[in-house]
Amino acid sequence: MKNEKLKNPNHALHRVVGNCELGFMRARTVILGLVVVLILAVVFYKLASPYQSFLRKDFSYYSELAQACAATLDQHPLGNNPFVWVPVTDSLLPKVIQDLHPTNIKVESNRVCIAIGERRTGFDVVWEQDKQQANAWTLNTYTHTVKYTTYVRSN
Repeated sequence: MKNEKLKNPNHALHRVVGNCELGFMRARTVILGLVVVLILAVVFYKLASPYQSFLRKDFSYYSELAQACAATLDQHPLGNNPFVWVPVTDSLLPKVIQDLHPTNIKVESNRVCIAIGERRTGFDVVWEQDKQQANAWTLNTYTHTVKYTTYVRSN
């Protein structure tokens, strides 16, 4: 058998090539596994992110939230101030607003801005008077790059 290996000059080459193919297969499997994990992580983030969760609510939820924002606007008069900060622990806040776990709440004469999450990764929910139609109010979400209208109410 020893002599047979020596007579076949390709025997050592086959072993090297075989080892290379095995290494390539392992690397390919590892890379494929990492790609799958990355895709699953992105999908999980999209499904679990507070912003994506907020956007999946139904019309009745947005209607309830708009009513809660209008009530918050009425309950916090500005006086001579251009705006007021409402404590996120304020017991007068409707439950639907409390359930958003806001970072801060700012009330102005024609809008309520509810900040959710951190500045770079969070978003704002804003109940505001429409700039083109004075009798219309909109519930909008703002991220650092996108504005999305979730609800409109006309008086």
